[in-house]
Amino acid sequence: MFKKNLVLVALTSAMIIALLGRVIAAHHETDKPSETSKLAYQTIKSMNMKQAWVDILPDMVDLMPAAMFQTMESQGTPAELIKKLENSLKDKIEAFKAEINFEKIGEKVEHDFASVYTEVYTEEELKAMMSFYQSPIGKQIAKKQSRLMKGTIPLQQEAMNEFLPELTSMVMEEVQASF
Repeated sequence: MFKKNLVLVALTSAMIIALLGRVIAAHHETDKPSETSKLAYQTIKSMNMKQAWVDILPDMVDLMPAAMFQTMESQGTPAELIKKLENSLKDKIEAFKAEINFEKIGEKVEHDFASVYTEVYTEEELKAMMSFYQSPIGKQIAKKQSRLMKGTIPLQQEAMNEFLPELTSMVMEEVQASF
């Protein structure tokens, strides 16, 4: 049972990391930027997107083990074992976070989001967004971006918890059937 739960934690971690990686790497542009992509990048900068991600990423790192522990609990792992794992990983996770260059990741996200914005929005829409985010009310809203994202992470986790245990069980059954 313990070995099964460790495999479950590893697979869940891999799935979460893969999903985050796909979001962060989505639509990365390598060609020379067009006027629309430059405008998209300026719009993203005016939205304070980089800082919002820099502020939220440490919380996301904290939520990953919490989600794994919740999945382990739903799979029948004893509460004492989960608590022991939480305690033993606490300092390691903090040290891990200290090594992550959140600024660099924020810059990458900023560029990657600009690529997505280039694909989704027209030049006219980007100009309107940029105009809005450069206005006094737009600047106030941009400053609250981090708070907004931090407030929605638990909601996203809750939504994922609706299907993650079942999905994890399905993957585990397939893994066990393959060995």
